[in-house]
Amino acid sequence: RSSPAADFPRVNFSADDGVGDEDELWARYENLCGPTSAHDGHRESRDLPSVADRGRAFFAWLRRRPEREVIVSSHSAFLRCVFSWGQDGGVRAAPDQALGESVWDGFGDVNVPVVDYRGDVKLECDLRRDWENCEMRTFLVAF
Repeated sequence: RSSPAADFPRVNFSADDGVGDEDELWARYENLCGPTSAHDGHRESRDLPSVADRGRAFFAWLRRRPEREVIVSSHSAFLRCVFSWGQDGGVRAAPDQALGESVWDGFGDVNVPVVDYRGDVKLECDLRRDWENCEMRTFLVAF
């Protein structure tokens, strides 16, 4: 938070929500794979159960927020995983899950979807299609 807060002084980054500057998942990758400079490839893309779990944590955090309207900016690979994990056909263009069981201990059933479309095929198709650069999509999240 401290880095973007300096770049965006008009945005309130002071929420007391337990989110700090340290990224526990990134630290875990550092422990497993070494520093980014020593690892060839995208660690997160090779550990989609952890990405899906991070998506679940995001929705849990969002559910606790008092705001009724929220704008979210994210990376397309994260969104592709969150909206497709555990769904028929899986995550499109997912690489080999090389980090495997060493990272997934304690996840239980790693194939549980992050999102329940409740039979809304149009919404599922819209959210699971590839994302364009700087694309914006609007949808309602109901808890």
